[in-house]
Amino acid sequence: MCRKNKRGALVISDLHIGDLNGAVSINPKERENYIKVKNGAYYIHKLLYNLDNQLKKETKNIKIEYLILMGDILDVAVSNEADVYNLAKKFFKDFISKYFHKIIYIPGNHDHHLWEMIQSHNNIISRIENNKEAFRIPNINELSLNLNVVRKTDKIKAINDGVSSKKFKHCKNSFIESIFGKAVYLSYPNLYIYGMKNKQKYGICVTHGHMLEHGWNKTDEEIPGYNSVVLDTNEEFKNLEMKNVIFTEMTDYLFAQNYSDNAEALKNNEDLVKNREEILGDFKLFLPDSVYNKYLKQKDEEDRGGSIDNLKPINLQKLYNNKDIVDKYLLFAKQKMEDNFKGIVFNKFLYGHTHIPSFKDKYLFYEFDETKGTTIELYNTGGWVNIQEKSNQLEEDRFEIDKYPNPMFINSDGEIEKIKLFF
Repeated sequence: MCRKNKRGALVISDLHIGDLNGAVSINPKERENYIKVKNGAYYIHKLLYNLDNQLKKETKNIKIEYLILMGDILDVAVSNEADVYNLAKKFFKDFISKYFHKIIYIPGNHDHHLWEMIQSHNNIISRIENNKEAFRIPNINELSLNLNVVRKTDKIKAINDGVSSKKFKHCKNSFIESIFGKAVYLSYPNLYIYGMKNKQKYGICVTHGHMLEHGWNKTDEEIPGYNSVVLDTNEEFKNLEMKNVIFTEMTDYLFAQNYSDNAEALKNNEDLVKNREEILGDFKLFLPDSVYNKYLKQKDEEDRGGSIDNLKPINLQKLYNNKDIVDKYLLFAKQKMEDNFKGIVFNKFLYGHTHIPSFKDKYLFYEFDETKGTTIELYNTGGWVNIQEKSNQLEEDRFEIDKYPNPMFINSDGEIEKIKLFF
């Protein structure tokens, strides 16, 4: 039997490699917070260097099985993609990857185009080049991961319907594996982790999180079966992606690759962006904190029809402000897990995207009506852009955000642990 590190996986998101204020940058704005690597070839944030040192200790005797990259790792939404991929390849060769056997990648909105590239290459380009029949792009490809089994066992499985899932299960793609230096599995939009603890089958849904916000989720009542009591979860998630892919590719890839900055892109494409104000709000990561906090407070109060100073912490406020789509998304995930894993209890939801850390927060979502609810634990891995070392979330100002990164370990028993980055 193979020896196994008690850490089943490390989960991290929102490195935004390529962003001037991201975790890995060629030319960071705030040099005092970064460490120069290889004579200035690139810089990494000090906290990322601390994480690398902690992983070195954790894996002294045996590697951790999985590194789960939970989206917005490669930032082609704000930077030229050639620069981003060159930088990422250097970084993952020098750091992080070496402590893990395999990588699972869940694309977010800032690296969604990577998902489109791999789909096209594996299903169409590569097959035509090898005189084989091309496949239709699968659109989604969700995987399950059993953390209880040892490394020699095939514990990653595709749980989609149809032929495409079998053929796309393992992303055998030389491009993406060249970046990360090892086998990479792509799962989109969700990864479902399960295992046994105390004779109970636990279930954890892992996703990037962009589809939990109205600004990035263009879902409306036109989607067939969206409010149906009988769910076909494969079709539900395909429909969500179908409604969002054009918007995501436009704002989080085409703008950056064809314009000098997003402000110029928005100005020149205003006719394509009907809800421009909402999108500008979703570009908050590029705004000064004072502007962002003012905008968020004003918009949240307008959405709820009054002051929300006495409501839930800001990480939960964002979910409750989008509760209509959040509840449906969680319902889809719960139903898909129950359909595929008998006796499973969906009790944890792990996401990123918002850059707002969260650990063991409780969230109640309803199924179809408010007579049946499910309470789950929320975990958010935070972000690596414009990091603040101390939380400013004071009682008198609930809208200052702690941007402290929050990577986590998922142990083989399903327990989730924070990683402390400050020493």
